[in-house]
Amino acid sequence: MSLGQHTKAASLVDTLYNVYEAKRASEVAPGVGKLTDLAIIKDGNILFAWAEQIEALEKAHKEKPALSTKEQAALKEVCDVWTKPTAAV
Repeated sequence: MSLGQHTKAASLVDTLYNVYEAKRASEVAPGVGKLTDLAIIKDGNILFAWAEQIEALEKAHKEKPALSTKEQAALKEVCDVWTKPTAAV
């Protein structure tokens, strides 16, 4: 992720994209498959990415580490569920 110039100040959308890019780049290594599971931890809960979110990442995927403004907005739209506050239980 350091090759993509990722920092702790990055947004969740940028972080998800950078993680996905790193995973895709690792697929050339022996033993790394094409299947992808992605999750975040929020408020102590593990939230797994839905097919729609993985598809948005795949659509934005390219061989460089930065998202265009349009790609960032499309990815943010499907990932907003993770950034909204959760109701107290």
